Amino acid sequence: MTVWQWDPSLYSGSADYYATGRMPYPPSAVQAIVHTLGLDGTGRLLDVGSGPGSLTLPLAAHFAETVAVDADPEMVEVGRAEAEARGVRSISWQAVRAEDLDAGLGRFRLIAFAQSFHWMEQAKVAGIAAGLLGEGGSVVHVAATTDKGTGETPRTPLAFPQPPWEEIRDLVARYLGEERRAGRGVRPSEMFGTEREAFAAAGFGEPQTVEVPHNVARVRTVKEVVAAVYSLSYSAPHLFGERKDEFEAELIELLTARAASGVLFAEQVGSVRLTFWAAPKVSSDEAAPAPSTPKASARKASARKASAGRKASAPAPRKAAANTASASAGKSAARKSTAPATVGRKTVKAEITAPKTATPKATAPKTATPKTATPKTATSKTAGRKPASRKSGSEVAPVSTEVAVPAPRPKVRRAVKKASS
Repeated sequence: MTVWQWDPSLYSGSADYYATGRMPYPPSAVQAIVHTLGLDGTGRLLDVGSGPGSLTLPLAAHFAETVAVDADPEMVEVGRAEAEARGVRSISWQAVRAEDLDAGLGRFRLIAFAQSFHWMEQAKVAGIAAGLLGEGGSVVHVAATTDKGTGETPRTPLAFPQPPWEEIRDLVARYLGEERRAGRGVRPSEMFGTEREAFAAAGFGEPQTVEVPHNVARVRTVKEVVAAVYSLSYSAPHLFGERKDEFEAELIELLTARAASGVLFAEQVGSVRLTFWAAPKVSSDEAAPAPSTPKASARKASARKASAGRKASAPAPRKAAANTASASAGKSAARKSTAPATVGRKTVKAEITAPKTATPKATAPKTATPKTATPKTATSKTAGRKPASRKSGSEVAPVSTEVAVPAPRPKVRRAVKKASS
């Protein structure tokens, strides 16, 4: 038998049993997710490895839209049917592997992995998740045991006996062998519990862990326990082949002999551990332009403005002479005042647009198109002075286009008074 690699038979035939045999997530776990993330009914949820919607359905009410994906088409169909039966229409269901998810799904406020991440190529999927999160989004990893209870003896005696899980395992081993099966291979135990390393390698920071206690006893029937056995990857129905009916007959015989009145069991339900990772700061910016791109756009925009200024001044040589004197007088001041203003804008823009993908295009023209000195100001400034040569006017024209700070205006008014007197 080969070491486990994913194949479509992993949960083949388990979907209906999964929905019946797995205990639901406690409402307190759902509320803990809502409270921790401040969910308010907006945003989008992506449930990866959703199964028949065990977590998808109770969480969907806290989002505007939900996408549930699972590699097993039967799981997806059972989940879709249950959603329709409940009248939940905000969920779209897709049969797809987590490794094949792409940016076409859009961005999400929350990506959930509920008892599913250990079946995936963890490093690859963690990287994909980082790219699918929107700004301020999060990942939640849900660790719980829903096929059976804790097995512990509670302080308050249970009303019925607990299922004989050790004997059930021995029965499965008699039919399938001691090594736990997973599809057509054997699942290596070292693949479990490594989600922290995978998300750290994908750029996520330190996680936040929330323990949700759930000290509740749950009554279960023989039918539910049989379904729970078939919901497990290592005892999925297809693994028994032609001996499935024989195995099931022995299982039912074992359970009815241990159950109260041949029907009922009770179990102590275990706690749920929620681990949250905030979206990496870099993840939402991967598709953004390189830092030099906004500068290049600004230079192009400045060049276009300068060219337009030259064309506009060409038909009026008299005004150009006046403008030249004005620009020459304020040339050094303009260069000093323009530089820090431009650098300041670029710094602020970089800080604002870094997390966003589309903003560089929207903000770049602001850096490149500062306010220009109006012709009226230039004319009043040059009254009574000798006109400058055409050569100097053509050299200074671009400078007048770059003036962005109106600070020199008080000085200009004093200069005009002296000239008129």
